[in-house]
Amino acid sequence: MKPRVWFGILLAFTFAVYAPSLGNDFALDDVFMAKAQITHNDNKPNPIITKLRPVSHYFLTNYWFGAGRNGVLYRPLAIWSYALTHAAFGDGSGEALPHHIINVLLHLLAVWLAYLMLRRARVTRGIAVLATAAFALNAIHSEVVAAIVGRAELFAFCFGAAALLLCESARRHVHASRWIRLAAAALAFFLSFSSKENGLAWLPFTPIYLAVIEKRIAWTKLAGPLGVAAVAAVVWFGCRQAMIAEVNAEPPPPDYLANPIQGAFTSTRVLSGITFWAYGIYKTLCPVNLIAIYGTGTFRIVESATDPRFLVAVAVLLAIAALTWWTRKRKPLVLLATLTFFGFSAITANIIVPVGVLFAERLYFASSLALAFVVAAIAPMLTSVNGRRIGLGLLGAWVLLCCLVIVRANGAWKNTKTVYERDLEANPTCAVVNLVVSELRRAEGEEDACIALLHKAIDLLPEYVEAHYNLGLLHLKKNEPEKAIARFEQALASKYEPKISPETRIWIRPRLAPPLIDQGNTARACSILDEAQQINAELTREHFDPLVEVLGKSAADWLERFLLEGHRREPQHPQWEMWYAIATFRNEKWNAAEQSFGQLLERLRGNAAEPDIRVYLAKLAQRSGRSAEARQHLDAALSIDPSHQKATQLRARWR
Repeated sequence: MKPRVWFGILLAFTFAVYAPSLGNDFALDDVFMAKAQITHNDNKPNPIITKLRPVSHYFLTNYWFGAGRNGVLYRPLAIWSYALTHAAFGDGSGEALPHHIINVLLHLLAVWLAYLMLRRARVTRGIAVLATAAFALNAIHSEVVAAIVGRAELFAFCFGAAALLLCESARRHVHASRWIRLAAAALAFFLSFSSKENGLAWLPFTPIYLAVIEKRIAWTKLAGPLGVAAVAAVVWFGCRQAMIAEVNAEPPPPDYLANPIQGAFTSTRVLSGITFWAYGIYKTLCPVNLIAIYGTGTFRIVESATDPRFLVAVAVLLAIAALTWWTRKRKPLVLLATLTFFGFSAITANIIVPVGVLFAERLYFASSLALAFVVAAIAPMLTSVNGRRIGLGLLGAWVLLCCLVIVRANGAWKNTKTVYERDLEANPTCAVVNLVVSELRRAEGEEDACIALLHKAIDLLPEYVEAHYNLGLLHLKKNEPEKAIARFEQALASKYEPKISPETRIWIRPRLAPPLIDQGNTARACSILDEAQQINAELTREHFDPLVEVLGKSAADWLERFLLEGHRREPQHPQWEMWYAIATFRNEKWNAAEQSFGQLLERLRGNAAEPDIRVYLAKLAQRSGRSAEARQHLDAALSIDPSHQKATQLRARWR
């Protein structure tokens, strides 16, 4: 059969291997980025997805805007594509299907573009098909294709490769035809950069690719490609700066769970980054035991240049560099392979700058094209029949293994739960995976399994705030207040800063206060609540309601001062005033209570809280002998809410 037919078969086979992912739901970040209703946010609609907005809005919005988070990640094209998909197909039970179809089709487009890059590098059709198979069916791509948010990687690759091919084509044309291609390349570069930040790697890679495939090329001929790529980068950077100014975006604090070397010393980060970079080579060549979450505990951090893992990594990298230099003239495809792998992975390897994750298989999508160049370089060397058979056999066995891994990965990406369940098998030393699966076990009623996983998470990360907090909640449920207090105190004392610090620690304090009060340590309970209010009055208010009554009995004077301080910090929220009025009523400070409830009535007239306020005012009026006024308040409360139980009871009693 002709090579074109074989390439068609390769595309069809690639589609078939990834087809099972079409039945998957949203998983992990898909829920926040692409789903119309954010289930982890009380099913609130994602404002940037459910309503299609002007294109300019997406280019002035940070990546996490729809999920209500700030940050400097900038991927407007990916977000716009999710909104367009929702606008075209809507939501419902099959909401994820069109997203998955688009991802699989984009992967097929990436495969075709990879084939064209091989052909432009003067690889014969037959060998190009074989080499492309090493890219199309590399199992390390599983996450990019199966996860909807992998579209950012797919877009970045497809538009970047298209820009490169347009620049290569422009060299062979003159006048208007050349400039049209360069203009199209500039647009493609911009779209690649706007898909994901690591698309910027196409800017230096394009002239390098052209120089390698031409062997002898005047640097003046690279001016056009370099120029259009630079213009695209400047425009992209300007748009990103406009976004940062528009939303007042700030880099998030280091997330120790996702990347324990993000905030480490530069030496530790670089040593670890180089070591894990070499691991990326291994994972590209041997993509088995796939993992979605590489976090704290997955790898032991490298802190010394004498660490055996670092020495092995350096030896591997130097060996590759030496082989590349030795064969640079005779085997330029080997040089291209080396430049492809290191050029595309360097930006996310935590070596040049720290990034948000310790390691991620999805970040090696473009880098894995290096393997295709290696296959294309080796294939012509197999001149004997037996050599070709052995080569085809090895490639075929590798592809078959990858296909089996991909099929399994498709099932693992069915939803968030299945991703974490699979990761617990493949990556049992990751602290965050143990924590999340413990929550799944708790939801299933398996408390013993939940506790065991939480203890394991703490063993992996002794200062894991959320793990201590969750254990404290379980001890409260089991009526073990002393153990609960110990866990909550450990969480508060932890030096580790949670991802959404310091707010995470605020949740702990309202949970810790009741058992402290029960144990007679009211002073400590009041102290930690004061700290919470100083850190964030809003979050403290959201978690304070259950504590009003118990503190009113054990620390009445402190409670009044605390509530007044809350009102001072958040004068726009009447809840503080409401709590203060109730506290003064319970403390039998009748004049202060009547004054507070009177002010609240004026402020909240027509509000859902008005019937409750009028009931309190009725009690105060009745106590002062103003029976007619008391009945008027009750009648007004019942006119608003005829089913108000307390107002009904009092009205019947005070006829």
